[in-house]
Amino acid sequence: MYGKIEDGELKYASTIAIIDGDMVVTNPKAEDYVHAGYKLIVDNAKEDAEKEYTPEYIEEEDKIVINYKEV
Repeated sequence: MYGKIEDGELKYASTIAIIDGDMVVTNPKAEDYVHAGYKLIVDNAKEDAEKEYTPEYIEEEDKIVINYKEV
């Protein structure tokens, strides 16, 4: 899964990537997403359904890590 951080929010990539503003790629490969400015998402989801969590995004050079903080 790929995405971008925009205005503090995580925006997931769609199944269509627009590269360099004009080239449309359907069913993009990983390198197409990267070329379009998206990063791999690493989701460290919590398993405890009885607690409430809020996501925290850490943007690294090549990926976005989602950690969860208990509310």
